[in-house]
Amino acid sequence: MRKKHKLNPAKQLEPEKIKASIKGHIAKKTRLIELDPLNAKAYFERANAKRMICNRKGAITDYLKCLEIEPNNAYIWNKMGIMKLRIHDFRGAFPYFNKAIELDPSDFAYYYNRGYANKQIGEYPDAISDFTKSLELYPQFSKGYYCRGETKTALGDLQGAIEDFSKAIELQPNYLWAYIYRASVKSDSDDYLGAIIDFNQACKLDRKNYDIFFHRAIAKYCIGDYLGSIEDNKKAIEILPKHYNGWYNMGLAKMDSGDTYGAIVDYQKAIVLCPDYEDAYLNIGICKYKVGDREGALADFTRAIEINPKYSNPYISRGVLKLELGDYYSGCKDLRIAVMLGDRDAITILHDIENEEY
Repeated sequence: MRKKHKLNPAKQLEPEKIKASIKGHIAKKTRLIELDPLNAKAYFERANAKRMICNRKGAITDYLKCLEIEPNNAYIWNKMGIMKLRIHDFRGAFPYFNKAIELDPSDFAYYYNRGYANKQIGEYPDAISDFTKSLELYPQFSKGYYCRGETKTALGDLQGAIEDFSKAIELQPNYLWAYIYRASVKSDSDDYLGAIIDFNQACKLDRKNYDIFFHRAIAKYCIGDYLGSIEDNKKAIEILPKHYNGWYNMGLAKMDSGDTYGAIVDYQKAIVLCPDYEDAYLNIGICKYKVGDREGALADFTRAIEINPKYSNPYISRGVLKLELGDYYSGCKDLRIAVMLGDRDAITILHDIENEEY
């Protein structure tokens, strides 16, 4: 039986050695260019090497020199467009992708790349058109379906997005982000059980992904599985302890499961990480009210209003509490402010109290 060997990490190239090797490659190509200033291949290979060590400015200079020598090379025009994407000059990428498509309209990648640029600047219909053309040329392109699904999501075409994410998964069964995005779209469509199934599959592929646990916790919360939501929020927080929304959402699940004191602790941790989190103050106030701490609740409702004076919910909560404490004038004043902010619940409460029409 032949012995199986594994790579020895100590013998693998270290990052600095890799970088030195690439720089040596650049030097060789530079010598070739000095010997032949019209050597397009040398410029192209030097550009690729510069890109590998994140010398994007140098790579762009060399790609442009390539285009001076070979102006009808669609592949190089496409490479220049990709470089523009990498420096987030999305609009600047269009002339290069347009030229690549003009020179070679049969390459699916050129349409895909232009579609990506369109998606990044919010030109969603144009992005869908480009992704669709790319998929016509290469129907097995899973990433094309995925990106078109993302774009359809942005346009509100949730069913179309689900169909595209499903096709991406059919072509690439371990496509992690296709599962995650399809799950998120299912949640947005109120299909929480379907979302949880997709998040479960995504979890099998990556057990250290914050988004999976965070969003699965929300889906579980929405179907009333508060304990399951708490467990997923705990796992999300283990991955990103300083993500305040994880603490806040765990507080929500504990609050609705009856663990009022535990909810207060989690909301307070969210506030430590995000001091102006008005919803956390509002919910701490509600929890304190539930456990009989009326003065504490009043202070928290007031703090939520100080943070965001245009948020109606704290006015309603504080107004109702003031009425309960016997402060009729101030309580009605808070409710009227909520009415002016457009809150229909405040109108109903005031109508019941004063028997007035609003």
